[in-house]
Amino acid sequence: MNHFVDTLLDLALTEDIGTGDLTSEAIFPTDTEGLAYAVAKEDLIFSGQFMINKLLLRLDGKTVYIPYMRSGTMARKGDKLFEVRGCIRKILTVERTLLNFIQHFSGIATLTRKFVDIAEPYGVKICDTRKTMPGYRVFEKKAVRDGGGANHRMGLFDGVMIKDNHIDFCGSITAAVEKVRAVIPHTIRVEVEARTMDEVKEALDAGADIILLDNMTLDEYGRAIEYIDKQVLTEISGGVNLTNLESYCKLKPDIISTGYITHSSRSMDISLKVMK
Repeated sequence: MNHFVDTLLDLALTEDIGTGDLTSEAIFPTDTEGLAYAVAKEDLIFSGQFMINKLLLRLDGKTVYIPYMRSGTMARKGDKLFEVRGCIRKILTVERTLLNFIQHFSGIATLTRKFVDIAEPYGVKICDTRKTMPGYRVFEKKAVRDGGGANHRMGLFDGVMIKDNHIDFCGSITAAVEKVRAVIPHTIRVEVEARTMDEVKEALDAGADIILLDNMTLDEYGRAIEYIDKQVLTEISGGVNLTNLESYCKLKPDIISTGYITHSSRSMDISLKVMK
């Protein structure tokens, strides 16, 4: 996945810098040194550390990054997250791109932690989905882990999920599972989406390893989980948010997956303070 990371960072810098930073290059000689602190302006879970050095190395290879806390750490308002030392022109050139990344990823981590704090007492695992910004998936899924959540499949290539459109076009859950089992390695588990109790029963009979209960009512989720009775892993998905999360957790599924933590998080307020 490193090539995705490298490509995204290169695109981000090219988009912002273009042919050069007109302002910083006009004001500061190339030998002007300085330092900058990243400061949390609100309580947050810090995320994005793993890409900071990669980003800075693209500038000149000389800018020094000094971390004050690891990704996944709770930062309080006013806490310093890290320090950057080097050519002030380079630091100011990369400032906005750097902040855009860590504010976005810290937002995902912070929201994920709120979900995890609710789910953890019930023994329920919070997972992300593939509802990520194109090109950002590796970063956003890392941010979910920094927030204490878990990753669902990275893409279509590393896990089987038989969804409603597969089932409808194939004709039945049973037929879809048989076709998949015929070609995948025995080490890969098969997850099947179920929308009704009849589909839950068919998925169990067909030998699904995981049953994803999608967009049911609270009562329907409860009946389905009771029927499955721990024979396979159960996953609730569809319309999950902080308001209804605990109601779903009380049903004791193994997993609750939600795209909300990636597509509906807000960027956290982080600033970069430059000093001579």
